Amino acid sequence: MNVFCKGRILIVEDDARYREQLEKTFAPRGFVVKAAQGEGQSLLNSARQTVREFRPHVTIMDLRLLSKPPHQADYSGMSLIDEPDFAFTRCVVYSAYLGHNHILARELLYKPNVDDVVARQEVERLKQAVQNSFKRLCACRSEFDVRWPAAWGIGRITEAIFGKESSVPPDIIVDVLGRLFPDGAKPLRLSPLYGMADATSVARSRSVLLEASLPRRRPFVIKLAPRDRISKEVKAYDQYIDQSLGGSVYVQSRGNAVFWDVGAIHYSFVGSPQHTIKSLSAFYQQEPDPANILKPLRHFFEEAWRPHYTDSRSRLDESLFVAYDRVRGLRSLLAELQAEGGLTLPGLPPELHDPVKWVLEHEDDSGTFTSHEAVTHGDLHGDNLFVEADHAWAIDFEQSGPGPILRDFVELELDIVTRLMLPSGDDPEEFFRTALALTAPRSAKEAVRLPAPPRPTAELRKATEVVSGLRSMAADVTGFIDMREYYWGLLVALLGSSSSHKDSPQRDRITLLAAVTASRLEHWHEHWPPGWARRWPGGHPPGNAVPTRTPSPTGQPVTEYDVFVSYNRDDLEIVRQLVQRLRDAGIGVWYDREIRLGENWFSAIEEGLGQGKSCIVCYGPSEFSDWQKREQNLALSYQFQKKLRVVIPVILPGCESADEVVRGFASLSQVCDLRNGLAASEEEIQEMIAVIVGER
Repeated sequence: MNVFCKGRILIVEDDARYREQLEKTFAPRGFVVKAAQGEGQSLLNSARQTVREFRPHVTIMDLRLLSKPPHQADYSGMSLIDEPDFAFTRCVVYSAYLGHNHILARELLYKPNVDDVVARQEVERLKQAVQNSFKRLCACRSEFDVRWPAAWGIGRITEAIFGKESSVPPDIIVDVLGRLFPDGAKPLRLSPLYGMADATSVARSRSVLLEASLPRRRPFVIKLAPRDRISKEVKAYDQYIDQSLGGSVYVQSRGNAVFWDVGAIHYSFVGSPQHTIKSLSAFYQQEPDPANILKPLRHFFEEAWRPHYTDSRSRLDESLFVAYDRVRGLRSLLAELQAEGGLTLPGLPPELHDPVKWVLEHEDDSGTFTSHEAVTHGDLHGDNLFVEADHAWAIDFEQSGPGPILRDFVELELDIVTRLMLPSGDDPEEFFRTALALTAPRSAKEAVRLPAPPRPTAELRKATEVVSGLRSMAADVTGFIDMREYYWGLLVALLGSSSSHKDSPQRDRITLLAAVTASRLEHWHEHWPPGWARRWPGGHPPGNAVPTRTPSPTGQPVTEYDVFVSYNRDDLEIVRQLVQRLRDAGIGVWYDREIRLGENWFSAIEEGLGQGKSCIVCYGPSEFSDWQKREQNLALSYQFQKKLRVVIPVILPGCESADEVVRGFASLSQVCDLRNGLAASEEEIQEMIAVIVGER
């Protein structure tokens, strides 16, 4: 449908009689007319203020505005046209003093915002000149045809960009679209992006993304935002993106336009086979397989953006704190958050510090490891990354430029775990467990392992597998080594996101993950998760923490463990892998590596069994030793006395007596068979973990 609006005309005329005459001429013709008031300098000031507030399409400008004698030159109207306030209005110069001064008329017509020069006596020609200017500028007057979705409209979009109290005329949205497609293309069909329900769901950070289509053309995306932001994005695109992406599948800007407060930019997806544009947010929600989610991300980082990671990569000669302050204004952000009371969440363990205060106190720590920078997107998230099965296209380049090399990876991870990952319920303890697991890896190649209990939901498993793949990609394409560089970037991204989600449920997740990440960095050289992670207020332990140390009857400090591991020292290597896998899942493990110098061996083992809740007896390639038999018998005795809840026989790879073990424990316990190796036995390991923690 064509959008109806009333064109706005500003009159800047020093003679009050002519001002009134011009108002009477154009108001009945369907225009909204305003006139600057006053004389001399006050008239000039009134014109400047009115043009800013009224945002006219066309200005009728008198050449002489200072009321000087006729014999004195006065080109104040001509000077006013050159001022920035008049850059977005089309001007028709209307004056009795032009006469036959063709040189002056020609000079005026050379100005980019002057459409015509009309002598005062040529009223009919003035009407036609104004009408012609409106056809060039005002979309509704040029019959520009925009098809809006049901329940949408320019009012909702204007509100999404500028807020409810804005004075921006809604029809400016149509005008800027008309400038974006000046050839009068029609109809321009606009619709929500795939998976988005309405206008509010596509608004992010005071911008709106719309899917658009024209006859016989593939769908494309239009971004609407405040004028200054679009201008900044166009500059960044020209400098860092245009002809700088890798491969034959990439995003391309097809044009941009600005008008008064609003700007628009048009993106097409080169190489896209699709007829529907799908954001990563929509794709993530609908796709259950993490591997399929990672495919388009792999194309984006390993092919499309790889030239930036190779060609612009350089070592940072400053700390990460300083680097993020340079590109994100980190210090100002922290000051703002600190003035609001920092980042806190009721019920957090006291060991978790306010991440705002922690970052300020540990600024220098971010320079103790090697970091790099490169050209990054700068604001990557699920709503500005578009995907199909094997490819991805990013838009929204306002923040693009040199910055910490891991910035895009950590910001995308933040969006996944705090927004795209659907919560299974309003359970801060569940996300606390997840945050501990997310911050456990010391290497980008180490997978994020979720704790048990409870058994991780499919949604949690999907999110952590995508995050693990994303981190692995980051290491492959950027070459980073120290995981602290990644966690620092994640922490800064979380703090930045908290500022824009002050009234959102997402803020709780952001706050909790930021606090845990800060704690992880503080305790980098210590075992993780820490002992205090069991003490979640409310009496229910999170379940993925190493148990806390408690005093023994003798007064010596021992640890209360979830499981005691009995094994032959000749099988130490595979046992060590199994122990690490259990600890990654949050299981407190005791095995003889815990015995300190000078301790009585048998007494320590007896006390370790007594402090454990269950026991694993490992059968490996080596012979089942006499010492293991003593441990097994003691464990079975403890189980009979209810001192141990369960004894689990575990068959390791290479065990030659597996059948005998199964027969021997047939009436006592279910055997955990890991003969195919730990990597191929994830289901069996998860079942064993569930038994250890009492879920089975």
